[in-house]
Amino acid sequence: MSTEARDLKYFLSPRSIAIVGASAKFDSISGKPLRFLIEQGYEGKIYPVNPKYDELMGVKCYKSVLEIPEHVDLALVAVNYKLVLPMLKQCVDKGVSFAAVFASGFAESGAEGKEMQQRIGELAKESGLGVCGPNCQGSIDLRTRAIGGFSASMGIKPLKTGPIGYVTQSGALGYSIFSLAQEMGVGFSFVASTGNEVDLHTLDIMEYMLEDAETKMVISYIEGIKDGKQFIRLADRALALGKPVVALKVGRSEVGQKAASSHT
Repeated sequence: MSTEARDLKYFLSPRSIAIVGASAKFDSISGKPLRFLIEQGYEGKIYPVNPKYDELMGVKCYKSVLEIPEHVDLALVAVNYKLVLPMLKQCVDKGVSFAAVFASGFAESGAEGKEMQQRIGELAKESGLGVCGPNCQGSIDLRTRAIGGFSASMGIKPLKTGPIGYVTQSGALGYSIFSLAQEMGVGFSFVASTGNEVDLHTLDIMEYMLEDAETKMVISYIEGIKDGKQFIRLADRALALGKPVVALKVGRSEVGQKAASSHT
């Protein structure tokens, strides 16, 4: 487990985003990220990747990640689960810093998926590529409109910024809470969904958010914690900074444990 906080600046606040498997169906999982980025006014560089298209929404589309001419901070991997590993290998070859994997069908689905997830974890460890997911709904920096996900709540206009960082192990429930909070006028700095946590996990992201000057509180939806010592370190740091940490811990009941087993 990690012994020091990871630098996740260009995961949560990327300067450039590739959308691997980008689609012209802009209401689909693979089509929403590009639409949201453009509609919300993201000012970084956007690189849709899909050999089917020359352009999407007026943005040049690339045949593969390897054809992108510049560095990519974050790759959103929006392809079928069987294609995830080869796409991540391309990201490694390209030198991409971080990747968020949306597809399900991994450890939560059986032996084959568990093996594929293990291989993704090994790739991340060996290469240094930071991987969020799989089976996650991605992240958003509300201040820069760096949308790294597909939740419908990322299309809220206007997105309300504020002093709260939010990390959730459940994408569906987590972004539902985010959406309700936005409707009530509650603003956020960052929101991130971690899914199966093959590499990046909740505590990594919480630690990073704590160090953000404009984030005054960190909240989390937690199904399970992999590293108790890291949680203690995080709590001590939050106390030193005077920033509250609020955690909704689920999975205590039999029903809750079954729900949590789908991810972490």
